[in-house]
Amino acid sequence: MHAYHGGRCGWGNHYSPYGEYLEYLVEGKGDAQTLYSLEGLFAHHPPQVVSYKVIEVRVRKPFEPLDVCRSKRQYRCSDDWRTSDTPEKVPA
Repeated sequence: MHAYHGGRCGWGNHYSPYGEYLEYLVEGKGDAQTLYSLEGLFAHHPPQVVSYKVIEVRVRKPFEPLDVCRSKRQYRCSDDWRTSDTPEKVPA
């Protein structure tokens, strides 16, 4: 996020029937988008997410306008997501 600032943070899963992932969407030049999917890394005691790792990067042309993507999400990232190692999921 430091290298590609100005992106949008949210929770979603466009390609799998299981669970949700933390997503970071960055608009590029022209109409390109880069979508980072991140998976939580857990500590065992107590069980909690302590960090995230990138598991997939997609570069694409928008298949939906960003405002439509945002409105379909059930959750958004907490307001402190830019400074937190573990952004919280809050209702959209």
